[in-house]
Amino acid sequence: MLGMEGRDEDAVEGLAEEPHMATFVEELSSLVAQLPPRDQERVLNYARELAHPPVFPHTPLPPGTPGHVVAKLRVSPEVGAALEQALEDTERIESHE
Repeated sequence: MLGMEGRDEDAVEGLAEEPHMATFVEELSSLVAQLPPRDQERVLNYARELAHPPVFPHTPLPPGTPGHVVAKLRVSPEVGAALEQALEDTERIESHE
């Protein structure tokens, strides 16, 4: 059948329809279905691990010296200068790292 503008209506209808885009789940399902059973099981186990990551127990910080005690420590000027230099060295970013 010809439409008002001389085009075939069936062809116009076909152009209006967009191809179905698979969702991630559909694509994954399709790909997994192509695998041998052993690999399907591996993918399933991996997906389970991703869905439920292990929870690591909270470990308390080790005991240390309280800050107010550290603030009272006194060292020689030489040791102080060496400590200051060590702190500055740890704050510097090296280009090769």
